[in-house]
Amino acid sequence: MKINSTLLILALFAGVAGNCQKNLTPGYIVDNKNDTTNGFIDYREWYKNPESILFTSSKEKGLQKFLITDVSNFSISGKEQYKRYSVNISMARNNVSDIGGRDTAQRKDTVWLKVLLAGKNVQLFSYADDIKSRLYVLSSDEAVPVELKNTEYLSDGQLVSEKEYKNILLANAKKYAPENISLKNKIYTTGFYKNDIIDICYTINGIDKDDIKTQAKKEKSNRFAFWAGIGMNKGQIEIQGDRHYAGSKSNTLSPLFAGGFNILINPNTGRMFAGTDVSYTTYKADAFASVQYFASKESYYFKFKQANIALNETLNYNLYNGKSFKYFIGAGAGMNFSSYPLNQQIFVRETKSDTTTIINKNYFEFTKGFWLSGIIRTGISVKNVEASVSYIPGSTISSYKLHAMRNSSVRLQLNYLFKN
Repeated sequence: MKINSTLLILALFAGVAGNCQKNLTPGYIVDNKNDTTNGFIDYREWYKNPESILFTSSKEKGLQKFLITDVSNFSISGKEQYKRYSVNISMARNNVSDIGGRDTAQRKDTVWLKVLLAGKNVQLFSYADDIKSRLYVLSSDEAVPVELKNTEYLSDGQLVSEKEYKNILLANAKKYAPENISLKNKIYTTGFYKNDIIDICYTINGIDKDDIKTQAKKEKSNRFAFWAGIGMNKGQIEIQGDRHYAGSKSNTLSPLFAGGFNILINPNTGRMFAGTDVSYTTYKADAFASVQYFASKESYYFKFKQANIALNETLNYNLYNGKSFKYFIGAGAGMNFSSYPLNQQIFVRETKSDTTTIINKNYFEFTKGFWLSGIIRTGISVKNVEASVSYIPGSTISSYKLHAMRNSSVRLQLNYLFKN
């Protein structure tokens, strides 16, 4: 299909543009001699802790690759900081489907830990690899961070959770906040959740809870962007099967009205975002067929209208991620809720002596009120304005085995983003 080729070319072009772009962000590195060098780090969407970074002291100079063995810590100014430590790393998987007997396997490795909280009493770090994400805590009187673990395994068919993290947090609470009874009670009852543990570490460090809430609210606000949009939808209704109109295709141009919101996966980089949108549009179909017999002629006239509300969920990536200009691609799935105000066939049988007309106002009996679809999209955003083209592949909107109608569309859309 021509539109598929067009979107593929756009995606490939975007991929080349994205790979060429460097996201140079102010930061610094500290080498093994404890010397600090200010400059720029190529800041990426790190879904696991990086094993190398690209750094330059000046945008006019080339990028240099640094490994964990070269850099003791580095920081992307105002965004993320990593410190090098040799730590024990648990190897047990924490997916429910992978849980079996008790697994105490671990490895010792030198890695960059991501700083989640730096405080006077305790520091909190995270480390993620292909196996899982982990949390580490470092007391001010210790030299090596300790992993906060919650070992889970099956014993006699029952799920056992050892909750080792509670003992470590309680020991730090006793050491640095011995009079805080409510803190100890909170540790006893808290689950193994990152945000709850960060909250506990804030309290151990003597940081006011109102400051925590203000910072959390700010971070949450920066993740969301609501938008409203309009556009044009080129929809196609195709009839398949053994009906008179098999092979018929009808194209319709109709207005598109949409609204939704985007959630940045990592607000610091702003590259990947999840999108949710609700849109309304309509589709039409007209088809004609006739059969000439010796003494008569039979004609069939079909008219069809569909009104559709779609809820689409997409995952998008800014391949070019400038401050004011972005170029993205995305894909996802949609839930569709449809009504059919017109679904009519007029049958006309003409003979030399008579004409018979039969009107069937529910010709396709098994149209779907709910159906699923896929979606791929690409587009650009300039400041608060986003322009995109989307392709929704063909989906069946009727459920009869011998014949079917399929709905597909191409959408041109213009959105305005209400950024915080």
